[in-house]
Amino acid sequence: MTMVNTATGEAQARFEYDPFGQEVRATGPALAHAKFRFSSKYFDGESDLSYYGYRFYNPDTGRWVNRDPIGEQGGVNLYGFVSNNPVNATDPLGLHQWIEGPSGSEPTAHQSFNVGDPSGQYSSYSFGTDPLYPGNWRLNGGIVLMGDVYEDFEKGGPIEKFKETTPEEDATTLERLRHMEGSSEDGYGGETCRSWSQRQFDFGPG
Repeated sequence: MTMVNTATGEAQARFEYDPFGQEVRATGPALAHAKFRFSSKYFDGESDLSYYGYRFYNPDTGRWVNRDPIGEQGGVNLYGFVSNNPVNATDPLGLHQWIEGPSGSEPTAHQSFNVGDPSGQYSSYSFGTDPLYPGNWRLNGGIVLMGDVYEDFEKGGPIEKFKETTPEEDATTLERLRHMEGSSEDGYGGETCRSWSQRQFDFGPG
């Protein structure tokens, strides 16, 4: 892996790794400034761990530091790195759909529906109340909402339900979600972020 000066085209840092990410050789004048290293992931120089979004990876042991966020649905080895076969096994496509709990400033009961790679890039959508209709909240005797489908940018909440899908299924689902974004056509009286997310998960493939 090489870090290049975009102005001159000259290599500033070059790294070579074994199959499990242990550094074999590192050369160049800008090694300390190279923050993205093995498999293009962020490298923490203090802990010598690589960050994959949901988990930190330790190349010295060839294992994740913490257990798989989807539990045994990802296999019985909760700490194994690509089935302990990084030479032949990869997971580059993000073949997953899942329901995610709250993150950041979101309320404790919040849920969103997600498509992509939970350890990398993914898209998150949910259903929320429309500020144009503040009178549609009814806190006693149930909640009635008038809202819109929106892209949820507060990511990283706990994974509460998960299934594997194909690239074609992910693409079809994302197209449907993007078509729904900004529209209340998929939300009716009584819809909440939880009921909407659950319905998208159950309706989708996998």
